[in-house]
Amino acid sequence: MCFFFFQAEDGIRDAQESRGLGDVYKRQGFGMSVRLLLVLLPGIACLGSASSHLKYMMFYDDDLPAQHEFINVVSGDGASIPDIIADYQNYHIPGMPTLPSTVFDRSKHGLYPGWAQTTDEFIATMLPLLANGTAMGVFLGDEICCSGVPLSNLTAVADRLRTGLGQSAVLYTNECSVMKDWPAVPFALDYVSIDFYDGHNTDGAREVAQNKQFYTEVIYPKLAPHQGVLFVPGIFASDPAHCARGNVSCPLDSQAEQIVTKLDGFFEWAKNDTRVAGFNPWHFSNRSGAQLKGWWDQRLGAIVMPSVVNKLREIGQYVISP
Repeated sequence: MCFFFFQAEDGIRDAQESRGLGDVYKRQGFGMSVRLLLVLLPGIACLGSASSHLKYMMFYDDDLPAQHEFINVVSGDGASIPDIIADYQNYHIPGMPTLPSTVFDRSKHGLYPGWAQTTDEFIATMLPLLANGTAMGVFLGDEICCSGVPLSNLTAVADRLRTGLGQSAVLYTNECSVMKDWPAVPFALDYVSIDFYDGHNTDGAREVAQNKQFYTEVIYPKLAPHQGVLFVPGIFASDPAHCARGNVSCPLDSQAEQIVTKLDGFFEWAKNDTRVAGFNPWHFSNRSGAQLKGWWDQRLGAIVMPSVVNKLREIGQYVISP
């Protein structure tokens, strides 16, 4: 347990706000300085460990004009390599490109015949981007094994990427409940995530609880010491006008309230769990069409809910602040 006996102007994470203590030491003398340090050091030590494990804030969308103040990674799921290069030039935010679509053959539940050559060509493209800071790693893809691709195939691709890109490249993938059948997370990966959603936005706390149970009971025991997880909270909403056509009530304000509730829950959990490395919420921008059949279409993104954007900004600025 940590006890703090000082208050920074902008919150305890802003260590620079303690800069005035030097004047106190000078006025009170060396003995007072030692006593103050003995009181403050335990709190400062806890200060450093409270959030240093949170490293990444990204979205499943590429909307840098709206996101750039509170993200530090551009997800390849919503951006091509040319998009990521342009984003880096405009905002100096590195990206995590995704693999070409001709590596994993989801329709046939395996790998394309030329997957190795395609992966090697991707590696050759990535190496200069990693060297100049435009990219910081690779997002292998979304729910690869969930779509029927064997774990052995995912492992083979991850191993090839690790060999070609080196140890400094971050390798990350998002999966689903199929992970319960994995003996372990592929060693070459750095981070994994899952996404269990409160699809109707009626119980945000339940989404947090469901994810927490799966992470702690299923995923954590399968992690190697160097591996961690990201959180993928649902930040979408269903269109109230669309709901009304089916005599379904889905007020946007009520949905936003539950999304903020879940984000609060994920945020508190993340700050206190060193296995959590950051956030990759889905989805920030509006979609052109329904994401699900039926009246709960999940078409709207966080961008239409100011309270949700404000909460995401709070989380993101916490994660990316020095």
